[in-house]
Amino acid sequence: MKQVFILFLIASVFTSCTTSINLPVLRPADVTLPQEIQKFTLVNRTKPSKSNRVWNILEGALTGESVYADREGANNCLTGVVSIMQQTPRYTITRASMEFRGTGTDAFADLLSWEEVENLCRQNNSEALIVLEAFDTDSRLTRDSKPVEVKGPSFKCWDLNKNGNGDPEEDTNKDGKWNSQDCPNGDKPIEGPTITVTEFYVQARMEVKSGWRIYFPAEKKIVDEKRMSHFMTFNSKGETPERAMAGLPDKSSCINKNGYEAGLAYGVRISPQWIQVSRYFYTRGNDNMKIAGKKARNSNDWKGAMDIWKKEALNTNPKISWKANYNMALAAEREGNLSIALDWAKKAYEIKGKSAAASYINTLNSRVYQQKRADEQMKGKQ
Repeated sequence: MKQVFILFLIASVFTSCTTSINLPVLRPADVTLPQEIQKFTLVNRTKPSKSNRVWNILEGALTGESVYADREGANNCLTGVVSIMQQTPRYTITRASMEFRGTGTDAFADLLSWEEVENLCRQNNSEALIVLEAFDTDSRLTRDSKPVEVKGPSFKCWDLNKNGNGDPEEDTNKDGKWNSQDCPNGDKPIEGPTITVTEFYVQARMEVKSGWRIYFPAEKKIVDEKRMSHFMTFNSKGETPERAMAGLPDKSSCINKNGYEAGLAYGVRISPQWIQVSRYFYTRGNDNMKIAGKKARNSNDWKGAMDIWKKEALNTNPKISWKANYNMALAAEREGNLSIALDWAKKAYEIKGKSAAASYINTLNSRVYQQKRADEQMKGKQ
């Protein structure tokens, strides 16, 4: 308990001396695609071929998973891709109106012909196709139970014997009625005993397996091919196994939600995206640091705050100067000047050797690397 209190005290002191802000950062895609690509056409190729259709129906009957639920899940997967790709500053996307036959399973079909690819791109005025080649789902249900202690039912305020009956000795005013006038401690109900009951738990674990290809007809090349698995879990509990099961969403809803998230994940893989990152700066040290902190925090006057921090960066008191240098690093990052931010952060570390400064240097080094990748990916933007 003493250690917990000390940690809480340290955290309280730290938060009272700092203010956090969010900065927009362009996160690069996991893969860098050809610069010539400006617009994608999105294609659904998860419709089962005639040879696989019967097998899919039989598999669904054996596993209890509807073929139509998977088709709806695949459509939601594509919706997820469109949703996230509409947020990237790099590409635009359109969805093809027709579906193509593939395997209808988690296996890839043979490549589309380049003639088909070129025709689709021409029809939609795009430079590349994103094709959902494979989509399949798998679910697993686990059940459990355990004894838990709960408060039993309470008793009327006059029921001192806790038996639910109106006993003669509990009728204190002898009027033949058992009510609040017979309660020695007011009309507050008497707590029931602690009892042990069985609580039932159920967990549904849903896996969506998707397979993707990006066709680039200008070079007749597959520029990305990726199999992905996306998992989601859904939990419920209840007084009976039936009530626990009733608390779970229906299977089609689970597939749709997981499919949508899987589409988002693939869209993030192939496109730069704006994200928010959290940073903090110091607002204590001396009166000038307090004034600068208020300028940045309350008035959004970062220029005024930076003028003060620059002066305090030369303060002979290292406890103040390292914080001022650290804050200047943050201000430079906020303005997008990462190399200057690194210089300030390194000065802060040289002055005091604080782990916060060392950690920020690592963060900025990572940002420099990520920014170079994002800049490279944005080069082809028209």
